[in-house]
Amino acid sequence: DLTIDFGFFAPTGAVMSINKVATPAVVRAGDLVTYTITLINSGPSVASNVTVRDLLPAEVTYISSSATAGTYDTSTSVWTIPSLPVSTQTLTITARVK
Repeated sequence: DLTIDFGFFAPTGAVMSINKVATPAVVRAGDLVTYTITLINSGPSVASNVTVRDLLPAEVTYISSSATAGTYDTSTSVWTIPSLPVSTQTLTITARVK
């Protein structure tokens, strides 16, 4: 931890937050749905070995995915980012509604 003279306390670890949005919000059988997972490292430090597990609902079939950092393993549903700087990264998963 780092304390600066004027009383400000800055933790040295990474502060993480996550959000998930599905679009469109209403779907029918056969439609594509896109899940966007946003991972934010607010700092002040780099986060190491970050893993996010996101299981798809049984009502959809995986089609594709892309990540701005790291890799997504479809067999485990785990997004792995070895080193996450202070930044915002996204994982986008496209699936078809059964």
